[in-house]
Amino acid sequence: MNKQLEDLRVIREMMERSSKFVSLSGLSGVIAGIIALCGTGLAWYMFAHPETFEIFRMGNRDSLFRGYGRPEVLAMVTIGMIMLVLCLGIGIIFSYRKSRLLNQPFINKTSLRVLYNMLIPLCTGGIVTLLLVRYIPLALAMTLIFYGLALVNVSKFTYEEIHYLGLTEIVLGLVSLGITVFVNPEIEYALICWGIGFGLCHILYGATMYIKYDLKK
Repeated sequence: MNKQLEDLRVIREMMERSSKFVSLSGLSGVIAGIIALCGTGLAWYMFAHPETFEIFRMGNRDSLFRGYGRPEVLAMVTIGMIMLVLCLGIGIIFSYRKSRLLNQPFINKTSLRVLYNMLIPLCTGGIVTLLLVRYIPLALAMTLIFYGLALVNVSKFTYEEIHYLGLTEIVLGLVSLGITVFVNPEIEYALICWGIGFGLCHILYGATMYIKYDLKK
């Protein structure tokens, strides 16, 4: 009986690996969350000390860019891009390492399907965010909403926890948007939602994934 149950478990794992992208690493989620909290803290510090934006000043050329060249806008774009590159790099490295441990190819039909379905909402959200970036609180809310949509869109190809993380990001984005439009347009509340969504949620999700899946390997 035990042998039959073990065979069924092995068959189920093989089917899951062939139809789902299971190389996502919980540790990469934790590290990404820590990076996001550091970026949020840096942004918070800079807005609390506006003189720190001077290094991003473009002289009198801001008027040529209709507000897009403001030093605080350039600072947030820079912080966001650095966070994005670091998180993507760490995610790729850890996912590749896990795929090797699972003895499965890192690039296959499932991973390409995940990439395609994630890039559509992410690229759309990136364009919307760049168009709104001079209204920084609105732009921050958009990053949460479209990132959440991307996670929900790919959750059917990977772990179900991704679906709930995506829903959480969408809700936080909508809360941030609602506060900005109807309550307080200042940056502080948007940064709090941003830190919770990209920081704390990723740490909790990553720790859960690591305990539930990675420790078994």
